[in-house]
Amino acid sequence: MAPRRPKQPPISTEWAQSLIGLSMKVPENWWVGGIGFKLHDGKIDSFDISSQKWNLLLDARDEPFPFLMAYDAVYEYADEDSSTYPEYQLTYDPVLDGDDEIETEIATYTKTKSEEWNQVSTEDGNGNGNGRTIDPIECTVDEDFSVNITDEEVELLKDENGEIRYEKVFQWCLPRFGDDDETLFEFQAARMRNYMRKRVLEDKNNVIQRRRLME
Repeated sequence: MAPRRPKQPPISTEWAQSLIGLSMKVPENWWVGGIGFKLHDGKIDSFDISSQKWNLLLDARDEPFPFLMAYDAVYEYADEDSSTYPEYQLTYDPVLDGDDEIETEIATYTKTKSEEWNQVSTEDGNGNGNGRTIDPIECTVDEDFSVNITDEEVELLKDENGEIRYEKVFQWCLPRFGDDDETLFEFQAARMRNYMRKRVLEDKNNVIQRRRLME
């Protein structure tokens, strides 16, 4: 009698549901009896916990009901050209409940032990979290100087109590880009998205090629 394999933990429901909305391009030959490589557009509609598979809903097909799809097919047929593709965290293997290490197309993430976690208390007397306090640095300039700022911009630096917040002043001092006055954070995020998308596409193509060579 062959030894019984240890039961695999279920797929993380939170992670599985994060793939809902993922655009797909599925070839005709994925269906049983299907012939050819015609691509069918669709999206991940939901996650079926009982079968541990995702429901694929097609944009245009005679069948109005979804098709159950295992993760290896979700990973392979995800539409890389979709504008929302970088928003989804696709891993080499499905994320399971209790996973302490998750390997994605970008990097490997390891969950630290709970005893190493630190909680930053940021609540005020009313129980509201206002973020970490940033203490301003005292100005040591002897001579007077003026700041090129409008009254409207000054109002934007104040909190609900009418006090100017240092972190808002800091953000106001950062450079802006383009005709649409893009902030530094938005500019950096856009550059990072472009770079990460390039890495994802390159790494995924390499993984698909390796898998095909192993088949």
